[in-house]
Amino acid sequence: MDEQSGPLTAAADSLITVTTKPEMHRIMRHEFSTLGSDFNPDPLHAYLRTLTTQQTQLLMSYPLEKYPGQQRLVVFITLLDQTATKKLMCADLCDTPSTSVLSNARFAVFWCNGTKNTVELVCYTEEFYLPKPPTSPTPNRRDAAKPTVYKISAMRMSEAAAGEGFTIWNRVSTVDKGGGDVGTAIYGGQSVKDPETGVITAKAPNSLHGFINTKGCWMLFRNHNWYKEKQAQFMEVYQEYRRNNSKWTGKMANEVTDLGYGDADGRRYGEKDIDKPGMEELRRRFLGWEKNFAYPWFIRDVIGIKYFSKYEWVNEDNIYDSVQLERYPAPKTQDEVDSMLDNFHSLDGRRKYDQRKKQAPFKMDGGLWDDNALGFSTAKDFAAFAGNKTYHLERSSWADLYVYDA
Repeated sequence: MDEQSGPLTAAADSLITVTTKPEMHRIMRHEFSTLGSDFNPDPLHAYLRTLTTQQTQLLMSYPLEKYPGQQRLVVFITLLDQTATKKLMCADLCDTPSTSVLSNARFAVFWCNGTKNTVELVCYTEEFYLPKPPTSPTPNRRDAAKPTVYKISAMRMSEAAAGEGFTIWNRVSTVDKGGGDVGTAIYGGQSVKDPETGVITAKAPNSLHGFINTKGCWMLFRNHNWYKEKQAQFMEVYQEYRRNNSKWTGKMANEVTDLGYGDADGRRYGEKDIDKPGMEELRRRFLGWEKNFAYPWFIRDVIGIKYFSKYEWVNEDNIYDSVQLERYPAPKTQDEVDSMLDNFHSLDGRRKYDQRKKQAPFKMDGGLWDDNALGFSTAKDFAAFAGNKTYHLERSSWADLYVYDA
């Protein structure tokens, strides 16, 4: 396939442009950047040069034939070949040994603009984890004339099992052959238990999401921006943390200190020091300050879902894994804290969920849908969480999806 793709891709790179939107660059610059530049577009151009004639024609058919006069997002997932470098997702498989997740696919989002008859690559990453079938679709050949199309819908998580919160999950559905605006969700996730009766009502559909440790789900972007030169070592500490039921210890605090988290007096921590401020600051930096926020930015700026809660400790400057600060720059004044609160909003409803009243102070409905950073609304409503059918598929899906072999 690689031999065939060469001469075809010059056409793709000339027909399809690469985004210049700063909101899109912010999502990608943790992965693609060069010294002295916030964002390096070269990997996106290189990806375009791998597209086959059939893939290019498919993309160009959207503004010209499939959605004329309209705007539509189209996603390509391409499995990585065996020689491609696998990147750490800084997460595990939700198993007892805390098995590390490595990326195994490329994920590309195209803006097919039927109002201008143009196609633009607006988001691209090689940090994507796609489980094997039947948890995910059987991929098509990249030269397939009629590849299988799937629809991606954000789910109404207020219907989810207790404990899932309201973080945005995206279900993937086949398009029912019988016609109509109905799809069937791809299954393989954990079963859903009714919190009131304890009865299992349905299997949870497989989903695409971030900020997770994955168990059958499709993971988009890595979880943390730990220093690249020592990222594998930081991941070992994270695995230790996970195996310890997410309990922070003095040993872990000492380990991240040895990996470059400086301290004024070079103090060491014992197991009885759990409440000491310095030890807590190390934990907060390791799990919070170093967190990668590409996924919620993607949800807001690409998909177009409004934020509905706040995350207090976001570090928007921590976007590069090539730099490691010696010290954790904790805010010292209330003004700085307030500035951080205003700096970022979250898509995690658990931060706003009233446990006593068992309700959230917002509605997870069509009112959360807004124009994305490209200037249009990708969908009108959420898909139901439970049940295997996705109704009103066109209204509730924010993109068409195609899955390809390497």
